[in-house]
Formats: sequence, C-alpha cells, structure tokens
Amino acid sequence: MEAVICKWGNSPALRLPSAALKEAGFAIEQKVKLVVLSGRIVTDSVIRPSLDWIISVVAVARI
Repeated sequence: MEAVICKWGNSPALRLPSAALKEAGFAIEQKVKLVVLSGRIVTDSVIRPSLDWIISVVAVARI
C-alpha cells in the first residue's frame, strides 16, 4: 500500500488510504503517537478507541 505526502496549509500531511486505517483499526480524528525510528515514521494508537467512539465518528463523517 502507498500513501502520498501533501501540503496542508504550511504543514506536510500524509494522506492514508481508507483501507490502511481500517486494517490498522484507526479512525478519522483519532489521536496517534508518532515515533521516528531509523529514518521511518511509525504511528501507534494513543488509546484504543471504544466502539461507541468509533460509531460516533462514523456517524458524523456520513453527515
């Protein structure tokens, strides 16, 4: 899977495929931890979201 680094305002932004988020169990607007290791950027969940939180985010995204 590939992603594209774009510009968002004055900052770089990483556009991730929806399939990658789904496979990793991440959701839109979820906080993540970033770690740079040996020239790689690694993301991890700060806190695993509850099912209720995921449902509310999906409901808002569909509006």
